[in-house]
Amino acid sequence: MKLWGGRFTKETDQLVNNFNASISFDQKFYRQDIRGSIAHATMLGKQGIISEDESKKIVDGLNGILSDIESGKLVSLLDDFLPQFPGFYLYFPQRRNIAPKLRALIDYVKEWRQQLV
Repeated sequence: MKLWGGRFTKETDQLVNNFNASISFDQKFYRQDIRGSIAHATMLGKQGIISEDESKKIVDGLNGILSDIESGKLVSLLDDFLPQFPGFYLYFPQRRNIAPKLRALIDYVKEWRQQLV
């Protein structure tokens, strides 16, 4: 079900569907996403791309968001309208003699997928 169903007569553009499809992942990986953003803002400040003060404000804001999520102050709404994960597929033409790095990737993806369920 779509949140905006029935309000528009045209089909939803695929770009909108693709953008909205990430919401369920964002909810599951918010800590990693926020930590990555904190690291990025810190780097931008240290490199002089933004000021140290701007960097600190961004980091403080991101830490505040993280705190609000983890305390339950900031919650997800309308979860019934989120698109479902369509699946993830890996194809490799052979089962024997798989390179160790590929085997590690396959095992990682299997474990990661279990976290999403």
